Amino acid sequence: MSRARLALAALCVAALAAGCADRSGPGEAPPAAGPSTAPPATPASTSPPAARPNWPTTPRSKPWPKIGDSAELVAVRTGRHSGFERVVFEFRGPTPGYLIRYVPEVTLGESDEAVRLPGRAFLQVSFLQARAHQLDDPNVGTFEGPETRTPGYPVMRQLTLANDWEGEVRFGVGLTRKAGFRVLRLDDPTRIAVDVAA
Repeated sequence: MSRARLALAALCVAALAAGCADRSGPGEAPPAAGPSTAPPATPASTSPPAARPNWPTTPRSKPWPKIGDSAELVAVRTGRHSGFERVVFEFRGPTPGYLIRYVPEVTLGESDEAVRLPGRAFLQVSFLQARAHQLDDPNVGTFEGPETRTPGYPVMRQLTLANDWEGEVRFGVGLTRKAGFRVLRLDDPTRIAVDVAA
């Protein structure tokens, strides 16, 4: 190949290389990319708060059996649910009778001594034909945990055993306000649940 043709080929290669090079001047940033096509973020959805149940505040009662074995209290549990707070009393044996109502103050045993509870409203929960102690030793309880429990919920602040004598087991429940409530009887095992609107 002649020297003229070699020189011409070299000039063509140099011209192509110059055309493909970055045309930005010294210190200039390369062209910005086009606008993003990613979809905008969707705000997280929030569920509305649960409506407060429209339960009455009037007393609830169930007659108790006049004969037969007494119900033995074996557990007391509390919990929070959507729209209400719950305390569950679990028994061994038959379902006891009950009387659940608001009182100016919960009294201790058969005395007039008031049980000190936090709150502005007081629910007295009495179980009839029931016991919370061993038959052979009244000083030994039948349910686990302390006699006073302080869940500290927005409405239900504290509950305590106020009486366990002559077939009556009585609890006092201190609430921040006089709230509507319902009573549920549950089976397998025998339980009575008191739900307080929150």
